Amino acid sequence: MIVNCKEILVLPSTTQWNGMVSSLDIVAEKLDSLHKGVNTRLDTTTTRLDTMTTQLDNITTGFDSMETKLNTVNTQLKTIISQLTETNARLVGIGQRLANSDIKFEAL
Repeated sequence: MIVNCKEILVLPSTTQWNGMVSSLDIVAEKLDSLHKGVNTRLDTTTTRLDTMTTQLDNITTGFDSMETKLNTVNTQLKTIISQLTETNARLVGIGQRLANSDIKFEAL
Protein backbone atom coordinates (compact mmCIF):
# COMPACT_ATOMS: atom_id res chain seq x y z
CA MET A 1 0.00 0.00 0.00
CA ILE A 2 1.30 3.41 -0.93
CA VAL A 3 0.53 6.36 1.26
CA ASN A 4 1.05 9.93 0.11
CA CYS A 5 2.09 12.19 2.96
CA LYS A 6 2.26 15.89 2.65
CA GLU A 7 4.44 17.76 5.03
CA ILE A 8 2.59 20.52 6.69
CA LEU A 9 4.68 23.50 7.62
CA VAL A 10 3.13 25.61 10.30
CA LEU A 11 4.69 29.03 10.51
CA PRO A 12 4.47 31.00 13.72
CA SER A 13 2.18 33.98 13.85
CA THR A 14 3.54 37.52 13.68
CA THR A 15 3.06 37.86 17.42
CA GLN A 16 5.06 34.69 18.00
CA TRP A 17 7.80 35.89 15.65
CA ASN A 18 7.95 39.23 17.43
CA GLY A 19 8.14 37.44 20.78
CA MET A 20 11.03 35.27 19.57
CA VAL A 21 12.86 38.27 18.13
CA SER A 22 12.33 40.16 21.38
CA SER A 23 13.69 37.19 23.35
CA LEU A 24 16.69 36.98 21.03
CA ASP A 25 17.30 40.72 21.47
CA ILE A 26 17.31 40.26 25.26
CA VAL A 27 19.75 37.33 24.96
CA ALA A 28 21.96 39.40 22.63
CA GLU A 29 21.98 42.31 25.12
CA LYS A 30 22.87 39.97 27.99
CA LEU A 31 25.65 38.38 25.93
CA ASP A 32 26.96 41.82 24.98
CA SER A 33 26.92 42.89 28.63
CA LEU A 34 28.67 39.68 29.64
CA HIS A 35 31.24 40.19 26.88
CA LYS A 36 31.92 43.75 28.06
CA GLY A 37 32.27 42.52 31.65
CA VAL A 38 34.72 39.81 30.62
CA ASN A 39 36.72 42.32 28.56
CA THR A 40 36.85 44.72 31.53
CA ARG A 41 38.08 41.93 33.80
CA LEU A 42 40.66 40.89 31.22
CA ASP A 43 41.85 44.48 30.89
CA THR A 44 42.12 44.77 34.68
CA THR A 45 44.00 41.47 34.88
CA THR A 46 46.33 42.53 32.06
CA THR A 47 47.04 45.82 33.83
CA ARG A 48 47.79 44.00 37.07
CA LEU A 49 50.07 41.54 35.27
CA ASP A 50 51.88 44.43 33.57
CA THR A 51 52.36 46.08 36.96
CA MET A 52 53.69 42.84 38.45
CA THR A 53 56.03 42.38 35.48
CA THR A 54 57.38 45.90 35.99
CA GLN A 55 57.87 45.22 39.70
CA LEU A 56 59.67 41.95 38.94
CA ASP A 57 61.87 43.75 36.42
CA ASN A 58 62.71 46.34 39.10
CA ILE A 59 63.51 43.59 41.60
CA THR A 60 65.73 41.85 39.03
CA THR A 61 67.52 45.12 38.32
CA GLY A 62 67.98 45.62 42.07
CA PHE A 63 69.44 42.13 42.44
CA ASP A 64 71.76 42.72 39.49
CA SER A 65 72.91 45.97 41.09
CA MET A 66 73.47 44.23 44.44
CA GLU A 67 75.41 41.46 42.72
CA THR A 68 77.67 44.04 41.07
CA LYS A 69 78.23 45.81 44.40
CA LEU A 70 78.92 42.50 46.18
CA ASN A 71 81.43 41.55 43.49
CA THR A 72 83.15 44.91 44.00
CA VAL A 73 83.21 44.41 47.79
CA ASN A 74 84.51 40.86 47.30
CA THR A 75 87.35 42.15 45.11
CA GLN A 76 88.18 44.84 47.68
CA LEU A 77 88.18 42.26 50.50
CA LYS A 78 90.53 40.02 48.51
CA THR A 79 92.86 43.00 48.05
CA ILE A 80 92.74 43.80 51.78
CA ILE A 81 93.41 40.14 52.69
CA SER A 82 96.36 40.10 50.29
CA GLN A 83 97.73 43.30 51.81
CA LEU A 84 97.26 41.98 55.36
CA THR A 85 99.00 38.72 54.43
CA GLU A 86 101.90 40.70 52.98
CA THR A 87 102.06 42.96 56.06
CA ASN A 88 101.93 39.93 58.36
CA ALA A 89 104.84 38.32 56.48
CA ARG A 90 106.86 41.54 56.84
CA LEU A 91 106.09 41.75 60.57
CA VAL A 92 107.10 38.10 61.05
CA GLY A 93 110.35 38.86 59.22
CA ILE A 94 110.98 41.92 61.39
CA GLY A 95 110.18 39.90 64.52
CA GLN A 96 112.62 37.17 63.52
CA ARG A 97 115.37 39.71 62.82
CA LEU A 98 114.74 41.41 66.15
CA ALA A 99 114.79 38.06 67.95
CA ASN A 100 118.14 37.25 66.33
CA SER A 101 119.64 40.68 67.04
CA ASP A 102 121.41 41.97 70.11
CA ILE A 103 118.72 44.56 70.75
CA LYS A 104 116.97 44.08 74.07
CA PHE A 105 113.49 45.40 74.83
CA GLU A 106 112.31 46.33 78.26
CA ALA A 107 108.74 46.50 79.39
CA LEU A 108 107.54 50.01 80.11
